[in-house]
Amino acid sequence: MGGIGSGNWYRLDKKITTDGCHSLDVRDLHREGLLKTGTCFRSSWSRAGRETASIRGFVYQDRVILSYRQRSGLGSEWEDVKESVPLEWTPCNLGGERP
Repeated sequence: MGGIGSGNWYRLDKKITTDGCHSLDVRDLHREGLLKTGTCFRSSWSRAGRETASIRGFVYQDRVILSYRQRSGLGSEWEDVKESVPLEWTPCNLGGERP
């Protein structure tokens, strides 16, 4: 029982991995009709009924601008982040296109 790193999930100096990050699925956004040019959307994540994170997006034809706030540590200041994510559209065999 136990082992190296056992019980240390709460350590602040551990490396961040993608498993510990929130994600947006472009397929879900498209399915919900949120990838139309000019559309604004908001997505949020929660745990035990309490919102833990949120992000806003504004859709252009070829990209989505994501807007959120982050801080690098518990005592640090919040900073606003705007990130441009390119969208590529693939034609479908039966018509239309998908992101």
